[in-house]
Amino acid sequence: TLSCVISSVESALRNGGDSGKQYGEVSTSAMGALQKMSKKQSGNARRKELAAARRKKLDVNYKSILEGKYGIKVLFEDEDFLGVYKPAGMLCYAAKQKKRQRDVTLEDALSNVGIPLSTINPEARGIAHRLDRGASGCLIVAKNDYAHANLVSEFFRRKAQKSYITLVPNVFGETSLKAGTIDHSVDKKPALSVYNVLKTCNGGLSALVEVNTETGRKHQVRSHLHSIGAPIYFDPIYFNEDQFEIPVSFCNLVREEKRNSKIAHAYKFCLHCSSLNIPRFHLEW
Repeated sequence: TLSCVISSVESALRNGGDSGKQYGEVSTSAMGALQKMSKKQSGNARRKELAAARRKKLDVNYKSILEGKYGIKVLFEDEDFLGVYKPAGMLCYAAKQKKRQRDVTLEDALSNVGIPLSTINPEARGIAHRLDRGASGCLIVAKNDYAHANLVSEFFRRKAQKSYITLVPNVFGETSLKAGTIDHSVDKKPALSVYNVLKTCNGGLSALVEVNTETGRKHQVRSHLHSIGAPIYFDPIYFNEDQFEIPVSFCNLVREEKRNSKIAHAYKFCLHCSSLNIPRFHLEW
């Protein structure tokens, strides 16, 4: 079904049908197939939950509630998209866990204040791309099904541009600026990242690094930096505290996170999505 959406979008673009943010590019048949599949995949409980969410009215103070209660900042909004800042430690969605058994997710928070979200992915309404739980930064959420389908097509066709800022052990030496390309497969799939060392800090123990991803593999930034010997500080998968000297300023932070986190993957780590650009829709932060 996704291939039908991609094909319809590419066909419209080839024929000059790109009209900015008018979502007629996804064909009616492809959209219908997506919505039919969505209904089929939803269980009875989930369908009732979606129906209740659709009936919920938007809270007039939704922006202040999102920021004050959940730490979510609204960066941009129109009738189709919502750009948000996701705090570290928050899941984007949790499809396989019941609400009473987990923390509040980004999807939950947006739904709780009445923001309309697309439903073609019933397990993660509005979520067309994601950030790891331990990471923070920019995300774009789809508010209707046509916006969601077109957004997915942009990520699938690698037209979305994402930049990350991360803090890693300084394995780059004393040079103030270094850059490089990491061409290393992730999960046996080709993956390419470009990095720039912005500066060193913590007495030369650490380095602030910007990473631009040319592909969108799961854990790509984390895996790529680990592959060059510079794992992200406190990454629960790739960072080994015994292998690197941790700056004194971080010690209390590590202890606090371990006390507050129920599971290892809930730890916040030093990865932030600093910018997101989708040229076709003129969306940029």
